[in-house]
Amino acid sequence: KSDERLAIAMGYWSMREVSSACGFPRGPAAGRASRIPALSSTRRSKLLLAFASSSIHEVGETANRLKPSTTVAISDLATEMKREGKDVISLAPGEPDFATPERVARAGGLAIEEGRTKYSPNAGIADLREAIVAKLERENGITGLIPTDSVVVTNGAKQAIAETILAACSPGDEVVVPSPYWVSYPEMARLAGADPVVVRTRLEDNFLLTPEGLEGETIPPPFWPNQAIVD
Repeated sequence: KSDERLAIAMGYWSMREVSSACGFPRGPAAGRASRIPALSSTRRSKLLLAFASSSIHEVGETANRLKPSTTVAISDLATEMKREGKDVISLAPGEPDFATPERVARAGGLAIEEGRTKYSPNAGIADLREAIVAKLERENGITGLIPTDSVVVTNGAKQAIAETILAACSPGDEVVVPSPYWVSYPEMARLAGADPVVVRTRLEDNFLLTPEGLEGETIPPPFWPNQAIVD
């Protein structure tokens, strides 16, 4: 029964494909979930492999709009080159080259020990949002923010930008992406059904958008990523 539920939950509309992949007898009964025998670990692995390679499961329209991550591809290539003993400096994932600060690590461990491991409010822990408002006032001169209304905590800038685009954009909208840019930004626009428009920026402008830049040259797709391997 558990294997029957597994096969059905995995989305196999044709159980004949499951039977064939796992080496079960073919025939009229092969298409009936109730006739699937108990799976050994080997056959269970074959079932999972058949599911992964099945042509039955088509990617949805939203996923089809997205391009593979160049960052991940370069990061994987750098990792493989390091395993081959090559001296590689990878600038792909944007990770710091230092360990998590000790006081941050201690605070995280203390939170676990104190049992603060449950779901937090969607907008973030209240104390943290208050601390963010205080920081913005103290260091950035931004005043008038209300922790309960003006601040949402995310796992990083990319999540914040992605959620903002999803909330603000609709199919047919255009999203201006200043270049150089993180390669995820055009895909965030596509995820929302919008069209990314990449605009060049200049070093002398600190790579910031200017009114003249917005009226100037745009980069037509496909947008070449701003990453490369330097030999």
